[in-house]
Amino acid sequence: MSSVLAHTAHPSLVAPIAAWFHEGLQRARALLSARLLAVTTPRKLTRFEEAEQVRAMAMDLLDSDPAFAQDLFAAADRHEVE
Repeated sequence: MSSVLAHTAHPSLVAPIAAWFHEGLQRARALLSARLLAVTTPRKLTRFEEAEQVRAMAMDLLDSDPAFAQDLFAAADRHEVE
């Protein structure tokens, strides 16, 4: 002969504990997503940084297409000044 003892929490205790646990999970998820979003969202480049990227591209093209490279240098200068 065997017997089983089942222990269950009183129904009035289950709901508040579950709600507390669920709220904690929601807060942890919100905090984690906010931190991940802050890490993965790139900042907006300044005009100087954008112009420097165009100048670097122009330097790469200087040997193969000097006229286009000069146009890129001029465009970078105009973009930085505006």
